[in-house]
Amino acid sequence: MAGEQSGDLYKRLSESRAAKTGFLKDLEDCQLIIPGINRDKISDVTTNIIRQQLAIYTKAQCDFYDIPTSRVALGPLWNQHEGKWEKGYFDLPVHNGKKILLIPKAIVRYTLAYDYQDYYNHFVLNFLQEDEIHAGSSLVKTLKNGNKKVTKKDLKKKYPLTKEFLYTFSRDNPSVLESYKNTKGITIAPLSSEEIEERNPESAQLHNLEHYKTLLSGISAGNDNASKYHNEIKGILTAIFYPSLIYPNKEERIHDERKRIDIVFSNADGKGFFFRLSNQIPCPFVIFECKNYKADLENPELDQISGRFSPSRGQFGMALD
Repeated sequence: MAGEQSGDLYKRLSESRAAKTGFLKDLEDCQLIIPGINRDKISDVTTNIIRQQLAIYTKAQCDFYDIPTSRVALGPLWNQHEGKWEKGYFDLPVHNGKKILLIPKAIVRYTLAYDYQDYYNHFVLNFLQEDEIHAGSSLVKTLKNGNKKVTKKDLKKKYPLTKEFLYTFSRDNPSVLESYKNTKGITIAPLSSEEIEERNPESAQLHNLEHYKTLLSGISAGNDNASKYHNEIKGILTAIFYPSLIYPNKEERIHDERKRIDIVFSNADGKGFFFRLSNQIPCPFVIFECKNYKADLENPELDQISGRFSPSRGQFGMALD
């Protein structure tokens, strides 16, 4: 975000009573109570803040998928320790002269978790309905059965939806805002492969296991095709285990760089097999060793993968033949 956009964002924040009074504490709250700040601006701000982490992730994925990179300048980068913006150099893919940053699909969302209209319609107005009934206001109508009612249509006339109103209401009734945020949960489920394919049909082949089955059947066993086998396994594992296993790295070096692990995934499972497994043994990461052998694996290969285990790295892995 630069130029006119950054100036507009600064103006809106500097003029916001929510920001001036210190009521605003979380970036995502801007969407709820500051005029002119929507999901696009929230996304831009977030990307700027995590730009360095995205650059590191991009380099790792380019290494994983053998995508060529070039050393390029990148900035601004937020230094959280120094509390200032900096510039740096990173190895990134470049296309038509433009630097490319990759974003983990596990953190991508099409919409924000918070929505000011949802907050207004289902939490603020619900609270105001009870409040008006308790106060016995002129908006209260008595039904034939004796029950008291206040319509949301009448409330919207008395309390029109503006973000300035939402700020004032939230300041005076913080428990309502807290309740809304709690219903959204601490974590939001990542996009499923089906959701990604719905908006990006060209990505369907990345999740097509029949496609990978055909590719594997054309690879002969043996050391001569080990690299090709390894490359296809990367796509298969990602297709099978996303979003439980994410952020793959290949040939990760361990033991003072004397040994290396073929593929390592981060365990991000929130309720499935790898989540339940983590309650039994340490497995923050899941290890895969790829063996394009003609014969069955024997003790030396199994000993090799068990030698990669550690409490911090994880104690679960798979040897793929």
